[in-house]
Amino acid sequence: MTEYRQFRKGEKVTDRYGEKLTVTEQLGCCVWVAEKPGWYHPANLFPVEKVAK
Repeated sequence: MTEYRQFRKGEKVTDRYGEKLTVTEQLGCCVWVAEKPGWYHPANLFPVEKVAK
């Protein structure tokens, strides 16, 4: 069984093109975001690193 990176609801991510998105749900290998219809594969999303002050 394949394990996928897990994202939490509300987590900020970027896609391959650097567009910032907000995760609404993840079910297995499907991640839905608030900003666009459809879903993304977890391999195509990257967590946004918080900058330390």
